[in-house]
Amino acid sequence: MVIGNGLMANAFKKFNKDDSIIIFASGVSNSLQTSDEEFKREKVLLQSCFSKNARLVYFSTCSVADDSIQHTKYILHKLEMENLIKEKQDSYLILRLPNVVGKSANPHTLTNFINNRIVSSNPFQVYSHSCRYLIDVDDVVTVISLLLNNNKVDNEIIHVAFNNRIKTTELITLFEKVLSTKARYELVNKGACYTIDNSRIKELVNEIDFNTSEKYNFNLLSKYYGVLKPEVLKEKVK
Repeated sequence: MVIGNGLMANAFKKFNKDDSIIIFASGVSNSLQTSDEEFKREKVLLQSCFSKNARLVYFSTCSVADDSIQHTKYILHKLEMENLIKEKQDSYLILRLPNVVGKSANPHTLTNFINNRIVSSNPFQVYSHSCRYLIDVDDVVTVISLLLNNNKVDNEIIHVAFNNRIKTTELITLFEKVLSTKARYELVNKGACYTIDNSRIKELVNEIDFNTSEKYNFNLLSKYYGVLKPEVLKEKVK
């Protein structure tokens, strides 16, 4: 069973008819979200999915390791949901993901935001000290499907990420190459470069090479943004 209708929900649609697994893909996806109502919506929906007859798969974030945003509402909410699951759900997997890249109309994802700003020639700010990890949504499905087939893995929090950390400034440079367009941005003296501990997922899923090549990030951006310049996604008016 899959809960949600966005990028992650569509990616895991093959589990729609599997009642033994609940893929919860309807959480708050905007890390800049501050609305208490949005966080409450996710909490109420999540609580309605607790089951003694199925394993719950919840997507959290690797950004809990980023010291620069530890006290944001988004991170505090994700940690609260993790604790709630550990307390109330008999069988679960909490999967902390980095920035997932795929075909999505959500203007708030990191790569969609950057793409929008470059394509539309709109200026934006970039934290000079920040780093990010990217992962293809197709790779997320491959890795997690292998993980779910391992019946010995249960009631764990696992970081799902490759060894492809990139500075945000370098990510902008890759986008400029993919789009053949210069970005208009201002560097801000903020951010942090953190390391994701992916040792557990590497141990569990040895069919995958997590030491991705240097070209992984470039190929990933080219896959979703480089063939044709996508239509600029309309940012929601608050």
